[in-house]
Amino acid sequence: TGSVVQYDATSLVYQKFFDRMVYPHGVTSTASFDTMYVSSQWGNTIYKMPSNLTDFTLIQKISLNGNTPVQNNSKLPGYPDPHEIMITPDGSKIVVTCQSSNEVKILDARTNQVLKTFTVSDGVGVYPQEIAMSHKNPYAYISCSDTNNTQQYAGSVFIFNYQTLQVAGTIPANTGLFNTPHGIAVDDKNGVLYVVSANTGTSGPPPHHITSCGGKNGYYSIFNSTPPFAPINQRRYEMLAGSYSADVRFK
Repeated sequence: TGSVVQYDATSLVYQKFFDRMVYPHGVTSTASFDTMYVSSQWGNTIYKMPSNLTDFTLIQKISLNGNTPVQNNSKLPGYPDPHEIMITPDGSKIVVTCQSSNEVKILDARTNQVLKTFTVSDGVGVYPQEIAMSHKNPYAYISCSDTNNTQQYAGSVFIFNYQTLQVAGTIPANTGLFNTPHGIAVDDKNGVLYVVSANTGTSGPPPHHITSCGGKNGYYSIFNSTPPFAPINQRRYEMLAGSYSADVRFK
């Protein structure tokens, strides 16, 4: 029910079609692109495969919770449900957000073993989603969409040191600067973190402009990418409805 298509990013020429996956979502690779990792969104499994793989029955299935790898066709109780996946800049660790168990798991890229699991008690918010990772400072930033800190705003950002695997901090929704955050991107050149709010649900600020697309407009806010991760201003930069993801041009 799912696949990954590989293209040459320079020539935009199709190269390969990886199939036999169930609801693949996140994808990351080593710097040399010799190995890829893909999250299967429903269940407890991530896929690992060499990029030159030709026999797709040999795709390795890695369990995140110690049980037999399971890939479901929908959300079912009792599974972590990995959403996004990203490799650390040095290639040593894999970071996975588990949206149903409200966990962030760190795996050893060599042994595939879980090194650390961050939970709600560590500061992980409800429904962790996207990952941004600084190459200048050892921080990983996780958007968590559904943490209810106030009646009006929902969501948080969980931050940890990917070298020491220690919690570095959180940005709560009660700053008033985001609501149901999803997209997240770090700009190492300017030392800032962009948090994109989908602004879904009945809470959150009303749009300043009404979009013809329907729904409430999303927006992004800007924070310092280093402790104490404070906002650089009190502004919300409005976008269209359904604001989902982000990246930065200059890194």
